[in-house]
Amino acid sequence: MGNKRVHLLMFLLLVLILSLGCTAVQFVARRPTPTPTFTKTLRPTFTPTPPATPTFTPVPPTPTFTPVPATPTPTPVPPTPTPSAPQTAIVNAAKVNVRSGPGTVYPVIGQVTAGTQLQIKARNQAGDWIKVCCVGGKEGWIAASLLNIQGEIAAIN
Repeated sequence: MGNKRVHLLMFLLLVLILSLGCTAVQFVARRPTPTPTFTKTLRPTFTPTPPATPTFTPVPPTPTFTPVPATPTPTPVPPTPTPSAPQTAIVNAAKVNVRSGPGTVYPVIGQVTAGTQLQIKARNQAGDWIKVCCVGGKEGWIAASLLNIQGEIAAIN
């Protein structure tokens, strides 16, 4: 039994030494943190300076612009259009429908017979319908193929 006690005592002694060694490492590893020291910062002081005395520096005069009168240029006078006689068209078919617009889809607003002379007002963009005046006091449209146009068709707007 004495042997067991010695072993137990040695074991406890070993545990005690190991635990002291571990805490000793902590004591050695810990160092006290240095206390911060405050240093006073210097601030600039204002030293008044005497005001600068103004000096006169002459400025050369700026050149001024003097406009030179321009010679008047003659304004071209647009030519006055000479009034031309209204273009006319003569109906070349026995009975022709006069329509409210340039095409057969427009309603008929009147009729004219062969030999009737009408004043031309306009033409459609394709040039196949002519606007004429006046059938029953109204302007209307007739197919260009049913008219003998007096003058140039290209001159009609």
